[in-house]
Amino acid sequence: MDKKTLTSKTVKELRSLCLKRSIKPDVLKDDIVGQLLKYEQKQKRLAKKAAMQDNGVKHNMDTPKSQHPVEKTLPVEKMLPVEKMLPVEKTLPVEKTLPVEKTLPVEKTLPIEKNRSVNKIQAVEKTGKIRKQVINTSVNTEIKKTTDGKYTILKQLGKTGKEGTTFLVVDKKGCEYAMKVFPKQKSINTLLKEVEHQREAARHGIAPEVKEINEEGKYIVMEKLDKNLFDIVKKNNGEIPDTIQRKIANVIKRMDETGVFHGDPNPANFMMKGTAMYMIDYGFARDIDDKLMKKYETKTPNKKFMILGLILKLKEIYRDHNPNIEYKVLSKILSV
Repeated sequence: MDKKTLTSKTVKELRSLCLKRSIKPDVLKDDIVGQLLKYEQKQKRLAKKAAMQDNGVKHNMDTPKSQHPVEKTLPVEKMLPVEKMLPVEKTLPVEKTLPVEKTLPVEKTLPIEKNRSVNKIQAVEKTGKIRKQVINTSVNTEIKKTTDGKYTILKQLGKTGKEGTTFLVVDKKGCEYAMKVFPKQKSINTLLKEVEHQREAARHGIAPEVKEINEEGKYIVMEKLDKNLFDIVKKNNGEIPDTIQRKIANVIKRMDETGVFHGDPNPANFMMKGTAMYMIDYGFARDIDDKLMKKYETKTPNKKFMILGLILKLKEIYRDHNPNIEYKVLSKILSV
């Protein structure tokens, strides 16, 4: 039904058509015609849509599922935009979780080329550095038994060595001492000779005083010192302050005056108590006699051997860590 046909009808006829189609007619004829035309157009669209749906159902029944076009089921653009489903930038920004450079900064751990020297430093430092350790129960029990409970071991000082192990002990009065426990196979004569050399150096004020010797338990109790040379060089990146170098040179000079050749320039054997410098561990010590002076071609073997040995030992340890290290005071004394 077109507009021309509707216009030719009377208002009464038009109203009748509206009632049949459940349309509430307007007052003006032209408005009624417009309402009827819109109705007819709507009905045509519905009929066309129904026909298309019927054709689609029939097509689905005849066509295999694998051939169904994806765009007719659920167009991707009409489902849910990915940015609206889970906005990645608002969940957990990767740069704000854990930046890799802040977890383990490789450049700050230990450069590969420096690891070797540091390992050497740590290995040698253990000879003189006080470390908290679990003391062997049998050793502590044996010490208490041998001394009738006079001493109690608190901790080990340095590492266990071939010539003996040193412990921090306390007596019944609460006084602290250093106790060096020798291997069971060490002969009494050798032990007594070591103590003799240490006591001679102690009389010149350059070694800790020996308080007690126990031949049965094979240990000696001596004055406790504060720190060794490694504690000093560690704080100074391998360097030794000039004042400390002068103290080292002085204690070595006085060692020659005692007539005792120490024989072990290990940096851990140079220790301090307050501002005074001492030398410990006389396991390699010998008397300075004609044979020894002939061997080193000098009357002051400690000055020649100990200073040179100490410098070479420290340079070897810090060779990669601090290659330009110099000990000017010690080197100058050595050259005189």
